Amino acid sequence: MSAHRTWAIAASIFSTLGLIVVLICVLYFILIFPIALGTTIIGYQILVGLFLCYLANFAYLLPSTNSLCWVREFGMLGCKCCFYANLLIEQFF
Repeated sequence: MSAHRTWAIAASIFSTLGLIVVLICVLYFILIFPIALGTTIIGYQILVGLFLCYLANFAYLLPSTNSLCWVREFGMLGCKCCFYANLLIEQFF
């Protein structure tokens, strides 16, 4: 087994674990807290941003194509923008 394949397996395991933890948090928050206006929605958007960040990591494990390079370049930026923008808004409310 090559070193590249080992790192790909490790990265996919950690990304999958992160996806599962985010989904558990979403289910917990949906069951405990009612969806209302204000900071609750922003909290859900932060979780969506985290979910997309973990999901975008899988784009780096696939062979390169033109469309996949676009996803790698702009997908991760969009995910981080979604996460950090909502985190900044949450800080002020």
